[in-house]
Amino acid sequence: MLVAFRCVCVWSVAKKKPVCIERKAHGVGEDQQPNWIVSVAARRYTDLIASGSCDGFVRFWKVADDYKSISNIFSFELVSLSSGFDEILLRFC
Repeated sequence: MLVAFRCVCVWSVAKKKPVCIERKAHGVGEDQQPNWIVSVAARRYTDLIASGSCDGFVRFWKVADDYKSISNIFSFELVSLSSGFDEILLRFC
């Protein structure tokens, strides 16, 4: 059994399992526990993923051509939230 807790994963529909797992994708908090990921969005027909976390950051990830890795290409801190992470991520994607 694979537990993908506080990770960003790229899944294969054909294999029905993750082909890439980015553990502790949003780092760790003061208690040395991985930060919770509260939202994930992907842009159709692209290699772009966005994720939001309890650390207040939105991170953008690029999926490698072989789908076996992702790399953080950009991140920014949200100063305040008038709406949820999901709505913000969908606006970017």
